[in-house]
Amino acid sequence: MVKRVDEPDARPDTSAWPPSRQAPRGVHAPKRGLALLGEFSTCFALLDEAAEILRDHPQVSHSHVPVYLHHYDFDTLTEQGAICRRMAGRADMAMAILEAQIGKLPDAATRDRGHLTAKLAVTVTQDSNADLGRAALLGHEALDIAHQTGSARIRRELEELDRELAARWPDTNETHTFHEAMHAA
Repeated sequence: MVKRVDEPDARPDTSAWPPSRQAPRGVHAPKRGLALLGEFSTCFALLDEAAEILRDHPQVSHSHVPVYLHHYDFDTLTEQGAICRRMAGRADMAMAILEAQIGKLPDAATRDRGHLTAKLAVTVTQDSNADLGRAALLGHEALDIAHQTGSARIRRELEELDRELAARWPDTNETHTFHEAMHAA
């Protein structure tokens, strides 16, 4: 039997974590799964709940909390919310969020910029006014960063972009050029 992601026992065991970081991760865990299941109102309610928890407990100070939670903040939650909105068919909102998040990054955050740019490229393909040229350009920018940094995370996003381009615009120069760049040695 497949467990639904919103079942309490499908969430990670956070009982040893401090209260300030138990709930955000516990609330975060099912959001993407709920979006994948099409349960968007529950997904967005959990995003709101996580935001409230982060507002009340913005800092982590316990050493036994997993390292990724030391950096779980409003920006992280906002980025995750953008992806849930994209899955809910609100690519326009997701694009605005991702563009704002990219704009907030320091110059030295190259890998993060590449990852968010790749997510933005995918999101552009899913907008009701999808712009093939912009999606491909963003994809190439992110691919350059993936080559510079060796980031598998960026490449995973770009593989999704490659599939989206091939599905929506199979016979265009932009699609072929991006596909070839993705699979070049």
